[in-house]
Amino acid sequence: MLHRFSISFLLLWTCGSLLAGEPASSTFRVEVGGASLPVTRYEDLDCVHFPFTGPAEVVIARLDGQPVGAHRIRPERLGYRGTVAGAALSFQLDRPRTLIVNIDKLRKLLLIAEPPASGKPQAGTPGVVDLLSLGADPTGVSDNTATIQKAIDALPKGGTLYVPPGRYLTGSLQLKSDMTLYLDQGAMLKGSADPDLHRMQKSYLYFLRGEDLVNVRIAGPGIIDANGGAIRKAWEAKLGQRKVPGRAVLFVKVRGLEIRDVTIRDSYSWNVHIVESDRVVIDNVKVLSNLAHGNGDGLDIDGCVDVKIANCFLYCEDDAISPKASWSNRTPENYRVRDCVLWSQNATAIRLGDETNAPAFRDMTFENIDCLRAQTMLRIYNYDGADLHHIVFRNFWLEEYSLDVQDLGYEESPGTNPANEGTTSLLHIYVKKRSEKSKLGAVHDVLLENIHSQSLAKSRLSGTPREDGTKGIRKVTFKEFWEGERSLRSLEEIRVKLGDDSAEIGVTE
Repeated sequence: MLHRFSISFLLLWTCGSLLAGEPASSTFRVEVGGASLPVTRYEDLDCVHFPFTGPAEVVIARLDGQPVGAHRIRPERLGYRGTVAGAALSFQLDRPRTLIVNIDKLRKLLLIAEPPASGKPQAGTPGVVDLLSLGADPTGVSDNTATIQKAIDALPKGGTLYVPPGRYLTGSLQLKSDMTLYLDQGAMLKGSADPDLHRMQKSYLYFLRGEDLVNVRIAGPGIIDANGGAIRKAWEAKLGQRKVPGRAVLFVKVRGLEIRDVTIRDSYSWNVHIVESDRVVIDNVKVLSNLAHGNGDGLDIDGCVDVKIANCFLYCEDDAISPKASWSNRTPENYRVRDCVLWSQNATAIRLGDETNAPAFRDMTFENIDCLRAQTMLRIYNYDGADLHHIVFRNFWLEEYSLDVQDLGYEESPGTNPANEGTTSLLHIYVKKRSEKSKLGAVHDVLLENIHSQSLAKSRLSGTPREDGTKGIRKVTFKEFWEGERSLRSLEEIRVKLGDDSAEIGVTE
């Protein structure tokens, strides 16, 4: 363990210019290991972001000097307990974490303690190009689009474009095969305020994009900020449209894609969209959606094969993780999603399907997931005739439903709205035809195991009855369900509502 002095020195040395140019918090002061860290504002969050160098005490103080009242540290399952001393809340941070701290009805505080950086490029290493050496402006004043794109285009095979600490304005960028884009701690690629520097593909805006590539890597603890709110409004005015969609990160047909450690925020709509790609790894990625935008999905994985998503924190206006076949009719399969924290303000933590243009979805496991907020925890929608099967949801913890937030003395807490009861679910499986020309699909061999909810909402399994009498929803197993500390042992206790198109639905020990 590092001594307190060593931790303080490392944090001050590493974080002195972190998020330079960002607006400062007027709500909180934060110390970690005795070092005061910058706290910035982003949308409805205050944020502190630092490298974890060892166990340390975190102290969060109210700048208004008022005593700390109601508070919680989330995910609550992790068991962090704070100590209150007047206007300050403190707790021991034992390992790298991404946490949301609620204190009274103040702004939410997002605390990102990064694990030790791996794979940071070394100066002088062949194939590593430092963006500053090319004359890029790190102050957030001048546009760097041409400089950055030229650097990407000129990288040798296997090369790395290293983005050092600083704020680099840029428009849309095209990545290429056999390259790494590495953003260091305190580095930010910030979308230019000029809407004409943000490009479109198939009527979709994009910030970072690649297509028909191999071996592409985005890494490092820096930030990718598309400036999507302002750019979307500008393009809507320019085109005279009500809604112009876009992606902060868009990859199509990539074999060997890795996105690791970065924070991605303020997309035009969906944040990360991966289409028809193989061997996809998304690890320790933080997505911060603008909750004022519609369609603020976190990760949309579209017609991909061999996907691993782990250790991600997804704070989303819309669906947090959404496997689908929308731009592709290729069968999505072999997905492993684990150890993630999800926040869906207005939709679903995990929404599987909906756009189901593929013949099948199969072999998908989602486990060790904390859902801090969602309207519905899990949805499986099948509108286009696909066969969705062998899907596992294991070890889930749902803290609250976004349409049924109790007034517990923190955050916005609007209280219960009985009118929303019909739209809030723990699980919703739905099979129907999108149109008369569509065929009916199926959902079967689904396991939900060790599911925890503080307040249980209903589960609904419904579809369109078939003329031949076969059931489109079948072999769905509920195992080890909990409401608070109470074990639920029957479909009635779990509040499962079955439609006419379901069979072999049961609870097992």
